[in-house]
Amino acid sequence: MKKPLVVINVYEKDNIGHWLRLGLQYDLVFLNYSTDEEFVDKLHRVEKIMERRKGGGIRFGWYNYERINKGKWRNIKWFLEHNTKLRHKWYWFPDPDLVIDKVTTVNGFLEFAMRNHFALCQPALTLNSKCSHSSLKMIPNSVYRETNFVEVMCPFFNQATLKDILWTFEESYSGYGIDLLWQKFVSEKKYVIDAFPVCHPWRPKFAERAKAMGWPAPNDELAEIRKRHGL
Repeated sequence: MKKPLVVINVYEKDNIGHWLRLGLQYDLVFLNYSTDEEFVDKLHRVEKIMERRKGGGIRFGWYNYERINKGKWRNIKWFLEHNTKLRHKWYWFPDPDLVIDKVTTVNGFLEFAMRNHFALCQPALTLNSKCSHSSLKMIPNSVYRETNFVEVMCPFFNQATLKDILWTFEESYSGYGIDLLWQKFVSEKKYVIDAFPVCHPWRPKFAERAKAMGWPAPNDELAEIRKRHGL
């Protein structure tokens, strides 16, 4: 398939509007784990709107993941294995809380990554973003650069790479440590695209969320992954 597939985990507190602007050049799926009836109704309305826009070429869908949030990466693995059969050639998995200034940023990033046949990459983060890895913030006047690390916030994969590392998506509920596995097991070059930065305005409190969901503590998951895989 020529268009990339963008898959985003969402619930009622997420702003989904900027992912639905006219001119999108990708197929889009929301994985919903909210039980909020108003939010579910909103997704139904969006689906009807997007169906009327099919002349523009976008394909849209949304799915309930058993109405239980098992974490971004386990959700995505379930969806890919049960619905898409990995038929797309390109995939992007951004967090829903990213702030995108304009739709051309997303389209530009995806087109650039596909045109250059990148196996694993991500857009840079704006200089005012909150993040754990400062090396991923944009470098002014840079277009793109090689890196040894792409994080879980918004990775882009080609089909072959995704198939090879899909097993890692079940290694962590919180996502902590999964990107270290990509660093180890993806042998192809990895890149940060500075020309199309996105903003991450806040750092989520993963420890609190994990506790509320009954997951292991994120730092414990990270330690276990390090131990199990010799990282």
